[in-house]
Amino acid sequence: MNNGKPEYEGCPEEQFYARSILEDEEDLEETLEKEREASQRKLWLPFQATASSLTHLYRERLEDSSSWGLFQTAAGSLTSLYRDSNDEIRRLNELSRRTGYQRCRRDLVNLLLRGKRRYLRRDELLSVIASLGNGGVAVNSLVIPLFEPQINANAQRVNHKRPHPSSPSHDVHMDSPVWKKHKQH
Repeated sequence: MNNGKPEYEGCPEEQFYARSILEDEEDLEETLEKEREASQRKLWLPFQATASSLTHLYRERLEDSSSWGLFQTAAGSLTSLYRDSNDEIRRLNELSRRTGYQRCRRDLVNLLLRGKRRYLRRDELLSVIASLGNGGVAVNSLVIPLFEPQINANAQRVNHKRPHPSSPSHDVHMDSPVWKKHKQH
């Protein structure tokens, strides 16, 4: 350890990948925490407005007056709160996902730099991790052919057609009364 940072062993290419992964990325964990606090502050005022509108609606109901305008106000503020909450949830979920990918990449790089896994090829794994970038999508064209056989195998399974329900299957007893009734129609 040098100044709190791990010492890099291996070839210069490995050092480049390790430095780019560990040092050049912004710290998404701090950003996530700040965004959570900002979301709570942002949603507090719409929550108060909704609670106030519902309180007014309830009070007017007791006075037996026309409360259509109050109902519209309460419904509008509740709808606004719902939309804002959903937007914040989506935004924070995306940021949380990106933070998880970043943490995973950092953990894998630190594992490789420690050299405890003897059978991993550092250059290949570091290039895969570096090519993932934000979002976990491989952008390096040299990495993609490694995964093609698995993708093709999955595609063959998806394209397999099931037998049509009217075609006889092997587990149907052809002499059963239900089968005979089905064939008559």
